[in-house]
Amino acid sequence: MTPKRAPTDQPGPRVRSTPYARRLARERGIPLSALAGTGPNGRVTGKDVTDFVPAVATAAAATVHAPMPAALAASVSLAAIRDLLPQFDDVVPAIELVDVCLKATAAALRSAPDLATVIVLDSRRLAGLDRLTLGAIATLRQESDSADEVADGGDLVVTWIDRAGIRPVAMPMPEGAAARLVIAASADSDRAECLLSYDPRRIGDSEAADFLLAFKAAMEIPLRLIA
Repeated sequence: MTPKRAPTDQPGPRVRSTPYARRLARERGIPLSALAGTGPNGRVTGKDVTDFVPAVATAAAATVHAPMPAALAASVSLAAIRDLLPQFDDVVPAIELVDVCLKATAAALRSAPDLATVIVLDSRRLAGLDRLTLGAIATLRQESDSADEVADGGDLVVTWIDRAGIRPVAMPMPEGAAARLVIAASADSDRAECLLSYDPRRIGDSEAADFLLAFKAAMEIPLRLIA
């Protein structure tokens, strides 16, 4: 008796393809079943093979090419602001240190017009702050419905950390934002520690430095903000 052969796997359905496509796919280790044929009756052509890019490779390439945000830091004296704020004690709502920071940020953006035009604080967009008084900024900041809830991709996100003795050194960039300014200080602080993170694809190092220096100057000579 002739011994029975062990059963073998049945081949899958045959993929219609050109001889050139089969040779290319074999050389590149690409299964024909992974290709979508664009030839007549769905036939896989050589161009289908050469145009094929694995999804994993595409994701890896995107990860490699995404640049890390750049960052610059500065320490800002608050001595002049601490002398100035008591002069506004009768203003309602009360003007706080964060309001001066917002005004200084808006003023500094004049030196970096390509950086941003709108400031985002607590997920709210605050436009035109450079034209507002400190009292108007305090009112705008405290009104929950005074700004849009969604930030645009080219905005400057301001993060206020109401703590003394904190020095931010690495803060993530909000998705899509052009830059992020983190300010750590409190009402009784002598200094504010600031970190500017920015997307180097959108903002040059010189422009970022000009903005941070302008912000520092506005904070340390705050009379310019109310003149």
